[in-house]
Amino acid sequence: MNMKLTQPSFEAKEPVKSVVTSPKPQAFVYIRVSTDEQKKGYSPDNQIRQAREFAKMHDYQIKRVFDDSGKSGRSAEKRPELQELLRAIDEHPVNTVIIYKIDRFARNVNDFSRMYNDFKTKGIKLLSINEGDLMEGNSLIPN
Repeated sequence: MNMKLTQPSFEAKEPVKSVVTSPKPQAFVYIRVSTDEQKKGYSPDNQIRQAREFAKMHDYQIKRVFDDSGKSGRSAEKRPELQELLRAIDEHPVNTVIIYKIDRFARNVNDFSRMYNDFKTKGIKLLSINEGDLMEGNSLIPN
């Protein structure tokens, strides 16, 4: 008696759908506070907590927090963490920089304008927790 062996068929009844998830947009966080401002609710811990909540709510992954606590906002050149942030953007690009408020980021109009234009050229969003998306014209910054 000859028996013919057949291989079982494993055909899928429905096409297999692959699930592709895109990675979360990457963000850096920049905070700054002078000693006197800590009393007004701008403490580093408060800014970091709010930045983390903001990032989670808007689905950003924070790569790093840059903290210039105790530094004056008058000059960008005198803030080492801000300078490190600007270098990091070139070396490890991100989609977004999250700040607490514009005046925590820059008090000097020329510094702000230079960094804003640099971010815009590189396609990096500047998001303020208090003022909104500074790149899209729905904040205090005209486009």
